[in-house]
This record gives sequence, structure tokens and C-alpha cells, in this order.
Amino acid sequence: DGIRRLTLLRGERFNTTVNSTGVFINEAQVTTADVEASNGIVHELNAVLLPEFMTKNIVEVARDATYYNFSTLLTALDTAGLTSALEGAGPFTLFAPTNDAFDKLGASVVADLLANTTRLSEILLYHVVGDKILTATRIEEGDLTTLQGENITVTYKGHWFFSYPVLNEHVNVVGFDILANNGVIHVISDVLTPPSADAPGPTVYELAKDSSRLDTLTAALEATGLNDTLNDVAAGPFTVFAPSDRAFEELGNATVEALLNDTARLTEILLYHVVSGSLLREDLSDGTMLTTLNNGNTLEVNIYGFWFWVRYFLNGDTRIFDFNNEATNGVVHLINKVLIPPSDIVAIAETSGFTSLVAALNATNLTSALQGTGPFTVFAPTDDAFASLGTATLDTLFANPSLLSQILLYHVVSGDIRESDLSSGDVNTLQNEPITISRRCFFLFCSRYRLNSDVEFEETDIVATNGVIHSIDEVLIPPSLVGSI
Repeated sequence: DGIRRLTLLRGERFNTTVNSTGVFINEAQVTTADVEASNGIVHELNAVLLPEFMTKNIVEVARDATYYNFSTLLTALDTAGLTSALEGAGPFTLFAPTNDAFDKLGASVVADLLANTTRLSEILLYHVVGDKILTATRIEEGDLTTLQGENITVTYKGHWFFSYPVLNEHVNVVGFDILANNGVIHVISDVLTPPSADAPGPTVYELAKDSSRLDTLTAALEATGLNDTLNDVAAGPFTVFAPSDRAFEELGNATVEALLNDTARLTEILLYHVVSGSLLREDLSDGTMLTTLNNGNTLEVNIYGFWFWVRYFLNGDTRIFDFNNEATNGVVHLINKVLIPPSDIVAIAETSGFTSLVAALNATNLTSALQGTGPFTVFAPTDDAFASLGTATLDTLFANPSLLSQILLYHVVSGDIRESDLSSGDVNTLQNEPITISRRCFFLFCSRYRLNSDVEFEETDIVATNGVIHSIDEVLIPPSLVGSI
């Protein structure tokens, strides 16, 4: 005895029940079993099995959905007193936000909506059209009038055979044609807001605070007082390119702690991530220069790829990986690196995780030289590169500033040499000995350039106002000092 769930060819599930009175498929009893055929087997039933959409209304289908969770939507419908309406004859088309869509608003905003049934009802009715509209017959581009009385605008994105409907320019339809006996459900990525209503949702600051991926950014905003600015609806709108917690981790704990204690410098860095206006993904185009709140310094948008494989970057190497997190006073896009505003080489090294290099510069009094006009190209060893020398060697070098100075100057070249400018050959350093740049090629395929045969680049083109930094994975030793260290 027991119940099993089986799946029909069209994907629907049904129950098989075996008990003392017989075998049942849903409510239908098997009257004759195991009638063998040449291509399978037949069981005779005493009733017709009906598809789920013929027996359940929109509310029941949403409640029993397998692949999507609509529990917040169902709670909202109950709270607004709209459940019985969507259990009615219809037909209806429900654009249904998932729990994830409601989560984007933030817990406090959802709680406020549930406490304001008039506003909640207005928003929910804006998700319902009084007709049955299937994507299988293609929703036409244009306006759909909702039961709230205002229109939803439908457009299509994508290319050729791969296109999908988008509502009000930015809400994606992510699930299609979930049928019910009184209409159809389409699943959407965000909660829709009627044009006449104030958008429910968090401020930019609240959005960051509610995110599990932006804890360090939230702490930085609070340390500088910028949380008040980004929490002020009247002061916006703002577009914030928000470094994730992992992006801050790449700076190193020591650098992050130093920044949190240097709020003036931290403010400069944070403002370099903020642009006036609300710029969605579709507003960004390749080569656009975005003016930030950091003294007008700009960010360059770079778009790589084609068709449905497209990647967005800032300043060449900072990837935008999560777009269009909308707030009441702007929008937040998550990025994978902390952006460092244009500054001199030393200032950038101090805020980019080159702790050992900065300590070495300070120990040799070379700091002021690299704060000069330049331009300079610095091949900057990472902290791991310095650590690989060993504690004893580092102690010896720091105890001998003259020797350490020679090594550091061997990492500096006059001029602004970007990765695209590199070519095989020797370049003279400020220490007056050359570095050899080379790479290996096999037919048309070439490796990345290396220094002195085996020193590899980790990150290139960290641009400063007086030059450029390239991080490398080893400390370079001048040929004249090899064997003496």
C-alpha cells in the first residue's frame, strides 16, 4: 500500500495509490490492468484523467507550482482580499512575481506593503490582465491594460530565434504558459509598479544593507556617512556600481581596515562608484564615459561579445555581473573589483593590496619619487611575491635601504607602457639595468608576455595619474645582484 508520484509525457504529475480496495490513478480506479500491446502496456480506468489546468484555477496552480515559489504572492493576494477574484471565471493572465522577485524589494518594504492593503491591491491588480494571453501564440508588442486600469508595455529582447518578452523595459518574463482553467500564469523576475504609484522598494543604501553580498560596502558607507546620502530619496537618483564582499577581500584585510580608518580616502573611493541618474543595463553602451561623483572623474563602459553572449566591464577589467537592482532612488549594479579613482602610483598601491611594496618604498624614501610627475611604469610584486623571498631575506633587505632601493628601482621604467604596448626586447629601468620582455609563440598562437623569462603578470593596466602599474608574481632581481641576496 502507498502513494507514488508519476510523470506524464507532457510533464504533469499524478498520484498512483494502492490500497485494499484497488489501484487508483488520481481519483480513477484501474479496472483492468496489464493489457499488453506490441509497443507497451495499457491499464483500463473507470474515469477520464483531466490535465491539471482543466481542474485548477490560477490560485490553485500557483499554490501547487513545482518549479517556482509563489508563497509571498499568495500571501499578498490573501491580505489584499483578491484571492477569490482570481479563483473566479476569468479569463485572466497573471504576471506572477516569484519569492525572489519580492525579496529584491527587501523585507521591510514587503512588510510595509502587506500593512497597506490599498496600495498592495493596486500593485497586485497591475499584474493581472482580463484575458488569456499565451506566449505560444506570441504576446504582441505594445500595451496590455491591467485590472488596475493602467498599461503594461510589452517589448521583446534577444536575437532571431531566441527572443523573450520584457515588461515595462526591464522586467523579464522568465516562465511561460502555466495553464489554469480560468487563465494562464507567466512568471516574472521583478514586482511591477503602476506608473502612477511610487515604486515600492528600498533605497540604494537599504538595498545594499539587505544584500548578503554587500556587507563590506555597507560598512564603508556607514563609516563615511554616505549611507545618509544614498538613503535620501530626494537626493537621487543614483547609479551605484557596488563592489561585492569578494571584491573587497581581494584588496586584503589590512588594506580594507586601513581604508575604514581613513574615511577621507575611503569617501573618494566610494564616490568613484557613484554616478548621477538611474542607468539601467540597457542604458549602457560601449565606450560611454560616465561622470562619477568623485570630482568628475570618469568610468569607461566596455562591452564585449555578441548576440546573447555579452559581457559588461568598467575601465577595461572590472566586470559588472549583476544588473538592474532597482531602488526608490536609483539602481545598483554589482561589480567584481573595487574601483580605484585616478591618483598617483603610490596612492593606488596603498589601496590596491600592495602592502609589502608600499612598506619597501617607505623604507627607502622612494615614495616621493613615485608621487612625482612621471610618467612611470611600475612592475609591482604582489605581497605573495615578497613573501616568497622568505623572512630572512626580507629582513636583510629592509635592513639595507641602499640594496632595497636598487631592487625597487629595477621594477620602474620611464614612460606609460600599457599591456598593449609591450613587445619583445629589453627595456631599461631606473636602476640602469634592463628587464627582458618576451613571450613564446607557436605558429599564430602566442603566450602572454613575461619578464626575464619566467616572471608572469597577474594584473595589468592599473592606471594612475602619473603612470601605470602592472602586478607581477615574483620580485625582480637586477642581474648585477643575482647571487648576492
